[in-house]
Amino acid sequence: MRKPLFWVLVLAAGLLVPTAFAQFGQNNLQRPNDSSGVRIRQGTHLEWQRAMTAGENGSWYFAWSDTRNGLRGLYMGKVDAAGNLLWTTTVNDGPGRQEDPVLQMVEGGCVIAWIDYRFDAQGGAVYAQKITTTGQRAWTANQSDSTSAVVVAEANNIQINLRILPDGGTGGVLLFWEDFRRGLSADIWGTRLLSNGQLAPGFRSNGTPVAVAAASQPYNGEYTVDIDNRGGAWIAWVDNRTSGDPNVYIQRMRANGTLQFDSTGHALITAPGEQAKLKLAPDGRGGAFLAWRNTPPGEQNPELFMQRIDSLGAARWAPADSGVALTNVEGDQVNPRIVYSAVDTCIVAWEDFRTDPSANSNEDIYINKVTGSNSINRLWGTNGAPVCVLPSHQREMRLASDGHGGAIVVWEDERVASTPEQDSYAQRIGSNGQPLWIANGKSITDSLSIGGQIQPLCRENGNHLLFMWSDTRLGSLPIYRTTW
Repeated sequence: MRKPLFWVLVLAAGLLVPTAFAQFGQNNLQRPNDSSGVRIRQGTHLEWQRAMTAGENGSWYFAWSDTRNGLRGLYMGKVDAAGNLLWTTTVNDGPGRQEDPVLQMVEGGCVIAWIDYRFDAQGGAVYAQKITTTGQRAWTANQSDSTSAVVVAEANNIQINLRILPDGGTGGVLLFWEDFRRGLSADIWGTRLLSNGQLAPGFRSNGTPVAVAAASQPYNGEYTVDIDNRGGAWIAWVDNRTSGDPNVYIQRMRANGTLQFDSTGHALITAPGEQAKLKLAPDGRGGAFLAWRNTPPGEQNPELFMQRIDSLGAARWAPADSGVALTNVEGDQVNPRIVYSAVDTCIVAWEDFRTDPSANSNEDIYINKVTGSNSINRLWGTNGAPVCVLPSHQREMRLASDGHGGAIVVWEDERVASTPEQDSYAQRIGSNGQPLWIANGKSITDSLSIGGQIQPLCRENGNHLLFMWSDTRLGSLPIYRTTW
């Protein structure tokens, strides 16, 4: 089923930020009396883009961009482990637009970075600010100046598609973005900020090149980053420098700003076929696991492949240039998500059409835990374990570790109503690959027949979960929270 154009635009904007908390030590979650959520902000202006991160002592930080002052400004809030709202604050409402926020908890608060259009309506720049645990701007000399921020990268043309990571425990962050300063072709640039907002030694002002080569790095904006457990990061992307044959390239940026490979990157997966929807997670030993969708030449049905790399970027599983198929079933397997589970272990979830391979409709959700030093070992079955298998669409899946060897999976679901009235569901998978909540998942609100609950996200923090999703029940796109 194709979504109407209106909803395609809404999803691209990432509208609205409701929240939900869940204490998940027990197998069956119990909702409170107010299970539809408590409004954090009921605005009359559009809320654009949202982000969240776990905070200290079980708390949560969340951010969004809205148009209350005309163009888009950035705002943040914080709730405690019980779901009580502690504060909201203006991060930045400078001239132009501030949007696409990313968040990372650090010592003493939370760093927020965003794309800023204050000096160029068409070409975004990268800005950042640190918000303290009490909601104050830390990287400014004037608390009353809501336009102040650290300029991370302000080069020619456009900087977009921002990512953020912790820098290994020093209180700073690593930032990466897609950069068009070279012209029409994109490259990947990055930097590191210290806990005081200053540029870390070894990194260039205005950004350090991570992947700069012919054509675009990344192809179609597809790149993924995660920590290397050494204070730096692994970066992987789909690269079309060989026209018509997108391949997987990798790079490692160390904590001192040096690169593992030269600035063109390293070709990891070069076998014929189209590689897409690439995701990466650390392996706990300085290397990483990668998962992606592979469509062999001349075929229409994609399948999922994986590869593991060591701390030097060398492939661990044979065949090295193609990776290893994750499943061996009919139908498409698409849109993988991957998270770290434990040292040498990751969890991968995906959307799967095996129950209707001829029509490739009514996708389901499957999951597997993967390990293996020199060859892949699928711990939850050769072809994975089911998360949700129903005769309706389950899509827009997201994945989070539960911190106990299992995972939390969230997705959009049409079992009750079709797009644009779809709902959001969640399931917890135990360390043995078995579902711990009701079969085929549990709705994250009780507003199943009121508007659409879409684009769900989930994060774990101690004994609680935070869910976020876009919601149209009132039409004006309010922000919600609720405690399970």
